Amino acid sequence: TGQLVLSYSTLHFACRNSIETIFFKNWQFDWFRWILLEVLLIGSMLGIAALFEEIVTLFSLVGAIAGVCVFYIFPSLLYFR
Repeated sequence: TGQLVLSYSTLHFACRNSIETIFFKNWQFDWFRWILLEVLLIGSMLGIAALFEEIVTLFSLVGAIAGVCVFYIFPSLLYFR
């Protein structure tokens, strides 16, 4: 549990930085937007954690969606590209 608590801030910073880079690349840096992204990310993670009682259910759902994408959707997109 301690490793998860200590690594959360590192993963959260990388996620927030990626969102900032992808969606707001040509915008000037704004502390309000940076903190708003932080609050939205933490709120969405808290909502997902409250929605699922067991993490196995969440992993099963994410694995099923990712498996379909990897085996069917992504190869088709690469072929058309």
